[in-house]
Order: sequence, then C-alpha cells, then structure tokens
Amino acid sequence: MPDENTPLASMPTERSRNEWWGILVRFAVAAVVLVGGYVALAYYLGDRVPTGTTVRGVDIGGLGQQAAADRLENELGGLATEPVRLEMEGEQASLRPQRSGLSFDMDATLNGLTSVSFDPRNMWARLTGDGRSVELATTVDSQALGTAVQQAADDVDQAPVQAEVVLSRGEVKTTLPEPGVAMRVEPTAERIASQWPEKTTFRAEKESVPADLEPEQVKEFVSDVVEPAVAQPVVIEIRDADAEARITPNQLSRLLSVQTPTRDGETTLQLVLDQSGLEDLVGGALVDVERPARDATVRLSDQGVPEVVSARIGTRIDQAAALAGVREIVRADRTTTEDGSPDDAASTGGADDATATSAGPDEAEQTSTEESDSVSVEDRTVVVQTMDVRPDITNQDAASWEIDAEMAEFVSEFPTGADNAARTENIRVGLRYLNGSVVMPGQQFSLAETLAPISTERGYVEAGVIKDGRLVMGMGGGLSQVSTALLNTAWFAGVELNAFTPHSYYISRYPVGREATISVGQIDNVWTNDTSSPVIIQTFIDGDAIVMRFWGDRQYTVETRTGDRTKITRPETKTDDSADCLEQSAVEGFTITVARDLRKAGDVVRTDEYTTTYEPSPGVTCTGGG
Repeated sequence: MPDENTPLASMPTERSRNEWWGILVRFAVAAVVLVGGYVALAYYLGDRVPTGTTVRGVDIGGLGQQAAADRLENELGGLATEPVRLEMEGEQASLRPQRSGLSFDMDATLNGLTSVSFDPRNMWARLTGDGRSVELATTVDSQALGTAVQQAADDVDQAPVQAEVVLSRGEVKTTLPEPGVAMRVEPTAERIASQWPEKTTFRAEKESVPADLEPEQVKEFVSDVVEPAVAQPVVIEIRDADAEARITPNQLSRLLSVQTPTRDGETTLQLVLDQSGLEDLVGGALVDVERPARDATVRLSDQGVPEVVSARIGTRIDQAAALAGVREIVRADRTTTEDGSPDDAASTGGADDATATSAGPDEAEQTSTEESDSVSVEDRTVVVQTMDVRPDITNQDAASWEIDAEMAEFVSEFPTGADNAARTENIRVGLRYLNGSVVMPGQQFSLAETLAPISTERGYVEAGVIKDGRLVMGMGGGLSQVSTALLNTAWFAGVELNAFTPHSYYISRYPVGREATISVGQIDNVWTNDTSSPVIIQTFIDGDAIVMRFWGDRQYTVETRTGDRTKITRPETKTDDSADCLEQSAVEGFTITVARDLRKAGDVVRTDEYTTTYEPSPGVTCTGGG
C-alpha cells in the first residue's frame, strides 16, 4: 500500500482508469447526441415532401403536407374548371368537370410523401433533392360523368337522313337515306375518367345508326311505282254521257304522296292517293254530268194556291269505282317488301285518305254489288257508267198528300202611320222570308231559323222592341207580331206546339195568352207538322193586317177556351228625360190561362193548356223635350 505521503503523480494506474471512463462517457454523450439528432432529423424530414418533388410541374419539395396541398390547389385549381372537349364527326361538345363528376383528390396525391423514415438512403434523398414527379390523383363520379356525356351526345349525335320522296309538278324528287352517327356513351366516359386531366380534348367513341330504309329499296320503289304513276295523264271516261275528266301528271303529283308506315317493326314505302282531292277534281271536271235527285215537294203557285212539285231521278258517277280505277292505274297503296320490290297485295293500312268511300250516306245505301262491274281500266283510262239516284220522297209518296185544304187562317192588325213605318217594314221583310215555307211531315219548324239573321243585310231596320218591360229601339222591332200571327195560325191548324213565349207585359192588339215574342238565339217559336202531308205557309199584308194561312191536311177541330184574369197588379207611372225615351201607356199585370181542345169525330183527343203571368208595365212620360 503506498505511503500516504507519496505524491499522486507517483500513481499512474489509478489515473489511467479514470481517463478511460471519461472518454467513454464523452463518447456515450456524443453518441446520444448524434442519435437524437438523427431521429430529430428523420422526423423533421418526414413531415416534409422530399426536395424536388413535383406534381404536373408544380414544385412542392420541402413543404409540409398542408402547405403542399395549398400550393397545388392554387397552381392547379384552374384545371378543375377547364372544359373537357368532345369531338365527333366535326361536331364539338364540352363538359364542365365539376358538374360532370370529375375532381382532384389532393390527399391521395400527397399520400406517402411525408411519412417518417430512418433509412439513411431516404433521408439522403430528402436532403439532396432526389425527388420525383407525382401523378395528380382524381376522383370520378361515374353516374354524373355518364349523364354529362349523354347530354353531350345529344348535342353531337347526327341522326340518319331518312328517305324522302316528293312529287311536284309531275316530277319525282328523291332524297336517299344515309346512316347517322351516335356517340357510344359508356366507353367515351371510361376514356375521360382514365385520362383526365392529362387530356382535356377527346375523340368520342362512335357508332353508325342505320336509316329506316336502304338506298336500293328506295330507288327500286321510285323507279317501279312512283315515276310510272305520274308519267302520263289518267283519263276518266263517262261512256254513256260522252264526257271525260283528264288528270294530268301535274295534277297527279298533287294528289299522290309517298309515306313510310311501319308495320311489325319494318318500315316500308307506300304511294298514297288523296281520295278527297281526287273527288273534288273529278267532280269539278264532270259537274255537268251529275245531277242531284230532287224530292217531291209542294209550293205556292203564281195564283197563290198549293201545287205539287214532282220528284226527279238524279244522275251520279260511280265515283267509288272511278277512284278505284285511278288507284289501280297509278298503283296507289302499294308498299315495298323486304327486298324493296312493290307488294301489289298490300292493303292501305293506315292510309285513311286512300280508303275513304266517295259516296254520301244516302247514296252509299243504294250502291249494289254489281257496281264493281261498271268500271274498266285499260291504257291509263278508267271507263265508268253513270248511275241513277232515286229521290227519298217520290211522286208516289206525293200522290197521297192532302194539301188543297186550308188548315187555318189568322189575321193580325198592326198600327200604321209614319211613327210605325220602321216597324211595318220589319213585318214586311219577315213575312217575305216566311211566305212559301214548306214543313214536311214530322219536320219541326223554327221561326227564329227562318227569320235569322236579323240584320240590315237581310233588310231589317231598327224599331221599337220590349226590353226589361220598357219600349226601346232595337233591330227587327215588330217581328213579334209576325210570331204572334204564326202561333195563332198553328194553334187553329191543330199542329203540335213545341215552344213559344208570351211578352213580359200584355199588348192589347194581341190575343191574350196566345201571343209570342221572338229573339234569335234566346226565344223561339217552334211547332211540328204531326200530319202525314206537308204544311205550306202562306202569308201577306192586306192593308193594315197580316194574313197568314196554313195549307195541308188538318187532323182536328180546334176549340179555344180563355179563363178569367186573376192576380191583377197595378202599374206605376214614370217620367223619363232621356233623349231616346219612348212613351208607353200603363198596363196592369195579371195571370190568365188559355186552352185548346183538339177534337176528332166530336171527341176531345187532346187538350193543351197554357198559363201566362203578365207583369205590370209602367206608364212612361217622356220629358226630355227633344
């Protein structure tokens, strides 16, 4: 053991051990510092995008993730609003990315660029700028993109050119069919989804859309059917009338048209004839050949007595046969078959004009099965015969009529003088339209229809009329006297009375309860001829009175009963200072019932009873001083 007085320098072994421990400690501290710094650097670099990293040319190296995302939004955000253009066959359409389900995914773009790594090689790369170009990640809403592409397709799709055959001025103008082009939406959308935003202009996927008909099919139909139809005139010859109608190629081209009906999913061509137009054309050309049948009727002779007008057989052309012949010549209503050739057996299916019958309802009932033999077709000439048209009312029917007897007569006096000149003129005009009217058995007669329209063009003038219980000026004033005369003549003739309307207040020159006003469109005077013979109306003015007679076969003896006036109401008295005032006397109001008994062989067959309530009519004194 060393002496305690020995100097320290004399103990080298102890000093050496302490020095090594110090070295070790310092080394350990240095190692901890180095490791800590390495870790800290790794974490620091892990929160940053590697130096030199770019996205579509935008440098985001050394930036934190949020800062990198912000820079990309600022630099590349415009791409999200740049239209995506679609091109197809020279047509263009554009999509707005944000409305089409296209957008950027910044999180996916930056994913993995900022992760912590202790690999010295990665750290060296982050420090030395050994970065890389990163793709810009996107998200796609497939449904929204598909909808947007479909809308774009609607703008650029080119429909096929369909066949069109037009006849004009005897010539045929043909438009041959051409296929169209349609965008294939799904593959086009897939291409956009996979290549956007690297590409913003795309050629759309497309497909051909065939036309309904083939060009050769159209050419054959035109050459085999349409052009021959208008090549030469068609003649309709009426053999027994020595007349004809010539239909020129120009006229044929106006009557013929080519349609493209679809049957069982197959589109065909069809030549259609405008039957109505052909009827007008033929009818106009042969108007002198046809003569309508005339029913037997009656009229007033020049001596003012009834006489029978004989029936007359009419003549008409067998138009149904003539039109069928024209259709046969021009081969109308023919359609194409699948190979493009005409189908002569095809029906007119759907071509209403071509299948309509030419005869009217009455004539059609007289058409017999033998009529089909009345036409022949040769060398574009249709030869037809005329046909007799029987009248509905024959001379044999007229032989049973009783028209020589006077069924009834009624005389109605009217006021005359200068103050009533206009009213008298309306009566004269109305009787002119009424005189000679014939009402056939079972027919209903309307006075309003006979007199209308009440206008100056028909000869009527303004005169006093009753409105709201007052006498005022109005067109046709005075015609109520004509109506009243008609009602009373029908009353005593015993015919069936259907409708009549008394005045609102009583006028003393008319039979009480048996008078009728008239207002076209509102009030009518209607009766029915319920006899088996015609009724002829004869009427004229004799001095200051209307004379009206019914000629025919009266069935009944008519007796009239008039009851007492009841519920009498006193009128007021008024003054009126207006310039158009018309004075009138006060008339009391009351209720009255009139009846007629219709007798045959002394027995009452029917009783008609009518009750009328008249309003009181105020007396009016005009004070205008005009």
